Amino acid sequence: MRKFILALLMLVCTWVIGPEIPIIYTSLHVQPQPADVLIIPGARLWGSQPSALLQARLDKAVELYQAGYAAGIIVSGARGPDELASEAAVMRNYLLTRGIPPEAVYPEDQSRNTIENLVYSQKVMEQQGWHSAIVVTNPFHIYRCLIIAREIGLSATAASSVSHPGFSASYLLSTTKQYLRESLAVTKHYVFSR
Repeated sequence: MRKFILALLMLVCTWVIGPEIPIIYTSLHVQPQPADVLIIPGARLWGSQPSALLQARLDKAVELYQAGYAAGIIVSGARGPDELASEAAVMRNYLLTRGIPPEAVYPEDQSRNTIENLVYSQKVMEQQGWHSAIVVTNPFHIYRCLIIAREIGLSATAASSVSHPGFSASYLLSTTKQYLRESLAVTKHYVFSR
């Protein structure tokens, strides 16, 4: 019985840790290339404000836009059941307060998950005649976004939204939780999206 439990524990560790290797590697080595547009996948809102994770994505997009990496920004996300507005609307408002011109921001407010963020953003790109994108997201989310982009034929690089803040126990706990959640999401994607 002890050997069975040990074998089961090793299997679970391999299942959880295995996907972490490409997730972490990709987040550390991704380099955005100039493109037609930035795509910001939505994330949870706090009332009518972006969550910390979403704000980090938006701030990175402002930095990339101002540096000339792309001429447009697609903000992608529907209104969740407990949200006061669509993620796209909140992101657009945030970008406008940071000096991004309204004509550079393209809201996509129908998507409810990462696959839809990219599929629906690709439709906006087709309507605008754009061919390449930079997906601006958190480090743990980059790998899955790039997998999906490749599967749908979207020419994309990515940009990591977070430069690692100072070490703290709460940051470590939050980061670990996000990476473990993403490991399960990648596994789910491989199992159910094929």
